[in-house]
Amino acid sequence: MDNWDLKYFLVEWGHASGIILNKYLQSGDEKLLDDILEWELIEMRNTEEAREFMKKLYLKNKSLPEDKKLTIVGLDIAEEQGGVIYYFKDILEKYKEIPKEQLDKMKNVLKYSELEWTIGRKSSEFLKSLEDLDKDLEENENIYVKYLGSEGVFDLKLIVNNLKNNSGINEVLFSPVHVNKDYYEQIGKMNYENFKKIYEHFDGGKYYLHYGTQHAYQNEINNVKFLGGNLKEDSNFKDKIYSINIIYKEGQCYDYGSLRPKDFYNITTDLKDTLKEAGIENGSKIIVLDNKRSPYKKKIFKECFSFPEVYEGNKTLHVDNKLFETNKGVTTDYFQSIIVIENPRPIKWYWEDFLKREALNRY
Repeated sequence: MDNWDLKYFLVEWGHASGIILNKYLQSGDEKLLDDILEWELIEMRNTEEAREFMKKLYLKNKSLPEDKKLTIVGLDIAEEQGGVIYYFKDILEKYKEIPKEQLDKMKNVLKYSELEWTIGRKSSEFLKSLEDLDKDLEENENIYVKYLGSEGVFDLKLIVNNLKNNSGINEVLFSPVHVNKDYYEQIGKMNYENFKKIYEHFDGGKYYLHYGTQHAYQNEINNVKFLGGNLKEDSNFKDKIYSINIIYKEGQCYDYGSLRPKDFYNITTDLKDTLKEAGIENGSKIIVLDNKRSPYKKKIFKECFSFPEVYEGNKTLHVDNKLFETNKGVTTDYFQSIIVIENPRPIKWYWEDFLKREALNRY
């Protein structure tokens, strides 16, 4: 990281949650980190591992010179409810001197954010509150800039835009890509539009996007164009994107449905054999695929891909029939490196105890 000239760490969280996480990154305020986890700002990522990661990232960032320090930015169109509520309450508490007309519009958005989900379909009343605030931001931007500053207005506009736009996305919960194609297409395009706004706002620079693997794929797969594919087609980012795929060996992951760990892997027998033949079957490692004479630059190697729903035991479920329908390009058209994780361990989710208590109280 010291030699990357990296400036912006973009996370798969809503912009509101990203703002709050960045405040912790710049300050190291332990109470703020506790608030982030207590308010469930990052929902399914609300884990002990997230806490430890943020602490380590803060210490690393603290050691960097001022011109090298990182900024966390929430890229995702899906605005977590806890993040939105915390964000608006923080603004309303800090900027009480904002004119009443503008305060009331923000209070109205906060009211509906507390009553309804902030991701997915919204009531006509919630949508009207967002339209009213959005319109006022355009017509009276100078008032908002006076109190929030230009940076604060950029953030507020992006959050309001996300809340409006994500009302039109329809996710089939816990379903694979080949069932959820419209959803992935929509968010891939919307997150790409968000990235363009953020890139322009910060005047370029180097970005690291920490996203689920499939979002990093730079070619369509199962006829779905993910975030990486949208970026690759933009002439501004031509030959500037480097995607890394993650492969897990045998271990465990956390099952949010049963609230307990379960056995998990997504490495194929073919890839294990390849690693063994190369004498690198043990341990976690990074494998670069785009070297000059790499065979991965010549054709598709299906065993390099890692959709969690693809593999069940030794059976290949959807690879031939679904994920590679178009079978376009070569492996390195999708990603340029693989990280292989040895013995993955499940996370500790902070919601687990709460949900178990709720279930006991209910039944």
